[in-house]
Amino acid sequence: MMSLALSLLSLGSVRGLLVGHGAARPAVRSSLRMADEQLYCLNVRLNIKPERREEFLAAIEANRAGTLSAEPLAVTYLFGEDDMIPNSFEFFEQYLGRKGFEEHTQSPHFAAWETFAGSDPFTSEPQINFYVEDAPGKPGAAGSLVGKQSLFCLNVDLHVKPERRDDFLEALRADQAGALTAEPACAAYLFGEDADKPNTFHMFEQYEDRTGYVEHRKTDHCAKWNAFKATDPFSEPAKVTFYKTIEPASVQKPAVTPKPYTPDFFTPGKGEPKPAAKGKGKGKGKGKGKAKPAAEPKAKPAAKPEPDKFAGNAPDGFEWGGLY
Repeated sequence: MMSLALSLLSLGSVRGLLVGHGAARPAVRSSLRMADEQLYCLNVRLNIKPERREEFLAAIEANRAGTLSAEPLAVTYLFGEDDMIPNSFEFFEQYLGRKGFEEHTQSPHFAAWETFAGSDPFTSEPQINFYVEDAPGKPGAAGSLVGKQSLFCLNVDLHVKPERRDDFLEALRADQAGALTAEPACAAYLFGEDADKPNTFHMFEQYEDRTGYVEHRKTDHCAKWNAFKATDPFSEPAKVTFYKTIEPASVQKPAVTPKPYTPDFFTPGKGEPKPAAKGKGKGKGKGKGKAKPAAEPKAKPAAKPEPDKFAGNAPDGFEWGGLY
């Protein structure tokens, strides 16, 4: 059981999780930011007890209904459920400087969130990463869809070898520029260095849908980024999480548990031998009333190799092994 005394936690704690926007507001308040301003960002992960899910969603809605309507320095709030793990939620937030985040933690709607978060709703310690944008961000071609429909997002953690830092930044900036200027389905693509861990970088990407992300993976600029990754620039494996944003209208819908993946070459129950048929004749005469011999069970085809455990959840045409 985990107990959180949230009022005593530092800025590296769960304090900044649920900022947001009311149903009538866009997810990005772009009118607030200056052209040369780099925003203060958070990538967050929360794992919720299944029996607390509905309370959790209600707490999110109450908090995000108050934040962008009452906090002038709150810019962006997005969240969604992990594609692979039910009741695990990813968040992305932006503020006009650290001051904006600190002011958020003093708001009455945040105080209400603290009360909920202090009631032991989590299955594990919240994960919060703070960073400042590498460069002033700009929306992609699909940026106008933000706040109007559910979008496909990625939160990414990258750990770069110190001696490869400059090469890394050059390669990632090139992929970012290509996505934002040449991809019609890209809504956002930004990254920055962790506030406390040198050479650890966090990314946020957003696309119109899964297909948009798959198309991104096919571009020339992404191919160059993949070529860079093949040169062993990272000190440890990347962590990548996929999710679709939950918009205000969908929060109240019943939870949907992903169906388990079943390979198309196997359907439980098929291919099993049928029981022998009982005889229909009457009497006990020789050859009469006897059951027909059981049919020989058909030989099962050779089993195919077990598919990758992620295969049923991957976007069409996408290989999970080729992530970051």
